[in-house]
Amino acid sequence: MQTYVTDPAKFDAIRTAVAMLIDLKRIYPDFAWRYDTGDKVDPYWIDKLAGTDQVRLDIDAGKDVDAVVRGCSPA
Repeated sequence: MQTYVTDPAKFDAIRTAVAMLIDLKRIYPDFAWRYDTGDKVDPYWIDKLAGTDQVRLDIDAGKDVDAVVRGCSPA
């Protein structure tokens, strides 16, 4: 899959990444988060990238893109 940004002013990288992760989980039934066995505090790479486990938990819970993005936005 390739993604082309045609309007950088309107491109939302976080929303795009969340949408891709949600689609990957939907398309591939054996999808699993990559586990970092060397880290006991934040064991999943996605948690490290997002700075929280909330994105992973929301996606696993079946939330839609809007809900996941709202959940990871600063209050």
